[in-house]
Amino acid sequence: MKTFWDLAIAIDAKSPYTRGHTEGVFRYAIRLAEALNMTEEDKKSLQLASLLHNVGMVSVPDTLLNKPGPLSVEEKKIIKAHPGLAELLVKESGQLSAVLFHSGARSLAT
Repeated sequence: MKTFWDLAIAIDAKSPYTRGHTEGVFRYAIRLAEALNMTEEDKKSLQLASLLHNVGMVSVPDTLLNKPGPLSVEEKKIIKAHPGLAELLVKESGQLSAVLFHSGARSLAT
């Protein structure tokens, strides 16, 4: 899990707007898992999903993440495409099925 933590922190560090985001999501996931009395396996899956939910942001240029002012319609499309890339990045790993579920649920919500 440390490798995924390091990756998530590196992605968050790309922009002052995203810095600390994944850590907050991770902490929330831990509290949620405890409140729901999840099994240890489900807790780990949720924690892993929380770390990797934004991994697709590696495809978003730093200039776009740090752009002052409003984003254009095209720029918003680029940012909104990051969950799809996250799904592609983790697709081959059976261990990451929770991340794929999260990505699919998010796609259905938009």
